[in-house]
Amino acid sequence: MFKLSYGWTAILLLLVLGFASCEDDDVDPPALVSITETAVADGRFTTLVSALQRTGLDATLAGTGDFTVFAPTDDAFAAAGIDLSAVSDTDLTNLLLYHVLGVSVTAGEIVDGDTFASTAGTYGPGDSALSMLINKTGSAVSINSDATVVVADIAATNGIIHAIDKVLAPQTIVDFATKAAGTSELAGALVAADLVGALSGTDPLTVFAPVNSAFTA
Repeated sequence: MFKLSYGWTAILLLLVLGFASCEDDDVDPPALVSITETAVADGRFTTLVSALQRTGLDATLAGTGDFTVFAPTDDAFAAAGIDLSAVSDTDLTNLLLYHVLGVSVTAGEIVDGDTFASTAGTYGPGDSALSMLINKTGSAVSINSDATVVVADIAATNGIIHAIDKVLAPQTIVDFATKAAGTSELAGALVAADLVGALSGTDPLTVFAPVNSAFTA
């Protein structure tokens, strides 16, 4: 009789655990919220959130649209040593917009190799969109050869957040010639011709840049 009671107890325990497991499986995932709300709730982007609120971009990234934000973590801002209180609202706005794309892009949608993407940051005649250089090698994604995506695909209702380990800076012509694949010959030629300073300045320029195979040919 004791053995029978013990057996039934074990069966009942299994049934209870099974029902509990089913209930856990039925729990709905947290509802998605906007990029701004997601960044606030995450806890790793307090400096970024404060900057967004100061410039009013928190409302933009809480609104409609599709965005990708390469979001520097608090550690990234600390490592950069940027005193945001000494940065004007205009400069801070431009800096933040350089981290934003006007389209939602997951890590899986980034193609292998180098891709130039137009950011929401603008500069120069006609307010041309500033570019960033995105490189994907295997599953690793880097921006401008400086920042690495440390947490990808943080989903929001209006786009995607990718956490990065450095604050991005807009690039010069020389920066891109040095960092992009297939332009090392051009970078060397700029040094040999003493044109690095001229192409790193603030003057608006257009460069038709021969790739390595062009120099070889």
